[in-house]
This record gives sequence, C-alpha cells and structure tokens, in this order.
Amino acid sequence: MNELGFVTPASNFEHLNEFDGALAALGGFAERYFVDDANTALIKTRQFAERLSVIVAARAGIDLTERSDFIDVLRRLRSEGAAPRDVLDMMHTLRKHAVHALDGERQAAFDAIRLCHRLGIWFRATVTNQPGLTRAFVPPRARENEADALQAQIAEYTAKLNAYEAERDRIVARAAEEAEARLSAEERARLAEEERQVMEELAF
Repeated sequence: MNELGFVTPASNFEHLNEFDGALAALGGFAERYFVDDANTALIKTRQFAERLSVIVAARAGIDLTERSDFIDVLRRLRSEGAAPRDVLDMMHTLRKHAVHALDGERQAAFDAIRLCHRLGIWFRATVTNQPGLTRAFVPPRARENEADALQAQIAEYTAKLNAYEAERDRIVARAAEEAEARLSAEERARLAEEERQVMEELAF
C-alpha cells in the first residue's frame, strides 16, 4: 500500500530490474500514479516506451543522435526491422496516449499500463530467447476503504481486459485453423498434380 491509494501484490515491472532498473522504475511509477493522477501515469507509460525504444535500438546496433526524438527512434526501428510491427504499434499508441489524453481519464491510464506490461514481457522474452514467455498482468487495486465507485470502475476495466484477451485468442485460433485448412487444400492439390503426372508417364 502507498500514499497514492492503491496496492499491487508486486509490480508488473519488477522482473525488468535485471535488465534495466530505470525501465522497471518507470513502469512502477505508472502503476503508483494510476489511481490519483492518471495524467502523470500516462506520462510515465510514454517514458517507459521511449526508454524501451532506445534500449532496443542500442541492442540492434542502431546509432542514434542526441537530437533523435521518440518518433525518430520508432521510425528507425521500423526501417531496420529491429522490432515486430505489433510492438512498434504499441509504442506509437503509448506516445499518442500521453499527448492526447489530457483530461486524466483513468481508462486510458489503465490501458497504457497494460500495454507497457506487454512490452516488458516481449522485451524479456527477446533478451532471454524465450519466445513463448508469458506473465499474468496484475491490475492495480484500490485500498479496501476506497470508494465503491472506484473499486467497481477498476473491476470493469479488468473485465473488459479479460474479454478483449479472450476475443483475441479466439481470433488467433481461428486464423490458425484457416491457415491449416489452406495448407491442407494446397497439399491436396499438390498430391493431385503429382498423381496426374504419374498417370501421364504411365500412359506412355
């Protein structure tokens, strides 16, 4: 528990300490500001994404100048193929969140922290060469004596997140099934063509 009014069993970003302490700290700050200061939380999520982009660029051997701003770095990462498209899209989303969400919307802050968590897992998986790595996201929780409305709002965000992930998994599974079906059709066509060629040869 802390003075800002929420607790988490453990930060979603502590695991990044072994790679970059400042990156872990920025994620932790976003979590701590989530309840009382959504705008500051959003700023921290942008800083998290910006720092991560520079770290990824350095690991890829991309030379940056002191004048390279966040969007410049993202463009270099894309042009050099240094990060997957979905990762770069998440970084762009965090950059825009901090610029446009000026009214302190807690939903935007919640979504941004979730994106940072996903980026952190991707980074760890990349560094440790564990492509299938997963870690559960732990939503920030209000204090027990916090207003019921806030408790309900956070519960609503969590439910939306779970529904989104379930839908995403369904779409991914369906895409995999469709891809397998296409491969099966291609394989059948290939076998049919081979059989036709054999029959033509036998005919002579």
